[in-house]
Amino acid sequence: MLRAEDSIFNKKFMDFSGFYGFKPILARPYKPNTKGKVENSVLFVRENFFNGEEFISLKDINSRVLVWLNEINMRTHSTTRQIPLEKLVSENLQSIENKNLYDTREIFYRQVYKDCYFSFNGNYYSVPFQYAEKEVAVEYLDEKNIAVKYRNEIITCHTLLEEEIKGRYITKEEHIAELKKIRHAHTLQRPKENFKKIVNPSAKTIEANSISTFDYKVLVTDLSKYTGMEV
Repeated sequence: MLRAEDSIFNKKFMDFSGFYGFKPILARPYKPNTKGKVENSVLFVRENFFNGEEFISLKDINSRVLVWLNEINMRTHSTTRQIPLEKLVSENLQSIENKNLYDTREIFYRQVYKDCYFSFNGNYYSVPFQYAEKEVAVEYLDEKNIAVKYRNEIITCHTLLEEEIKGRYITKEEHIAELKKIRHAHTLQRPKENFKKIVNPSAKTIEANSISTFDYKVLVTDLSKYTGMEV
């Protein structure tokens, strides 16, 4: 068996397997014995159910195959010496009979930039700031609208621009409001940090009052070499 770390599974397939609760197992390429059980079951159905039969519709096939399965699964298997139906119960498999159908719509994966936008069809669309630099999934709701998901949860929706329009930024203000606050706080902090860098490190005393961001009282040995702009 190949090591999982050396292989890359299709993301859509992994999402599908997780939805229905099964785990894919890797098989060696060109080694039919590692996946023979699956192939043999298909061959068994083909030769013992379909062979020589005629059907008038899909409904006819399904109804007749259920009758056949109920009969064949009660027989003792020639190799395992077990009854398939009893073996199936002991494996405690998850039933999908009442489970919702898996959404097979095409999904597009996009990397969100640090400014909270991702690129799609030549334009840029915003997401909430906490998803910056994360990968999101984009899917069509209809021809003009898309849903953006992170870990299978919808985080926002957008109406697409006309196809001939390119290079535009589509922004929902609530997505970037918090980001603006963070950037504003960093902007206020930057003058303090820059001021500390230009002060002579040999000074005996440096005092910074907290009255306001720019209110500093500094006692240094010499500031004459710094311009007014730097200070």
